[in-house]
Amino acid sequence: MAEIPRIAVPAGDAIAAARQIASALAPIDPCLTIVFGAASTDFEALAAGLTEALPRTRLVGCSTAGEIGPDGLAQETIVAVGLPAADEPRDARLGRGGVTCV
Repeated sequence: MAEIPRIAVPAGDAIAAARQIASALAPIDPCLTIVFGAASTDFEALAAGLTEALPRTRLVGCSTAGEIGPDGLAQETIVAVGLPAADEPRDARLGRGGVTCV
């Protein structure tokens, strides 16, 4: 099974964060991108940047009081996880087997 890509970036500049996240996730063309960000995150700017850079992804996320990223617990970061798309995904669904892109 392929590793699911994930990245943690500083939350201070949402536009730069969106670029970094998109760069890390673009190779898998994610059908679903899950974002957890510090409460100080400019989520509107982050969402706009990610939507532009990853137009086929469904984007979900929330603010946090602390983020768990690839290196463990952190604060004032944005953590993103991308789920790879199938051949031509139309939707992401949660079921018994986890999240699948259909």
